[in-house]
Amino acid sequence: MTQPASHGPRGCLHAAIARARQPLAVVLTLIALAGCGGSAAPPPAAETRPSGTGIIGSVGGAVRGVDGASVSVPAGALGRETSVSIARDGSEAPPLPPGFKLTSDVFALLPHGATLARPVTVRLPFDPALIAQGDRPAVLKVSPGQPWELIEDVRVEGRTLVFETSSFSWLVGTALGARRLLPPIT
Repeated sequence: MTQPASHGPRGCLHAAIARARQPLAVVLTLIALAGCGGSAAPPPAAETRPSGTGIIGSVGGAVRGVDGASVSVPAGALGRETSVSIARDGSEAPPLPPGFKLTSDVFALLPHGATLARPVTVRLPFDPALIAQGDRPAVLKVSPGQPWELIEDVRVEGRTLVFETSSFSWLVGTALGARRLLPPIT
């Protein structure tokens, strides 16, 4: 209940007290309601995981990393529940092959060596300004103990490289020159 301003200082005091009581009443009501509801156990707390990690099974799913990278796993790609993560992290990746102009950071799509029955769709943030006119986007991919591979079937959606892969590994965006010969990838 608000008092009109014409009631002087006392009216303002009553109005201030009334406004202060409203939030307190809401809090007390919520506390009282929390005690109601029968004997059902509270719902379990959600499992806490680092951002960019999720459990994906045979029904498929998606994981979005904190840096804008993501992986979409279709139904049937994984045969069992698997912890899947994607993050900007090249700390354990082998050295990059010479002669490639990088357009993104290195991302780790884990677990390395995961067997996929169907390709997954990966989205990596990149800097389109690093692709010169006449060049085309591509992605370099490597798994532990393997040589770097070149993925050329890549499309651009804004500031994102979109492509499919049939294995998890380290990934990095690159640009392929239209007239330049690339060194062999070993």
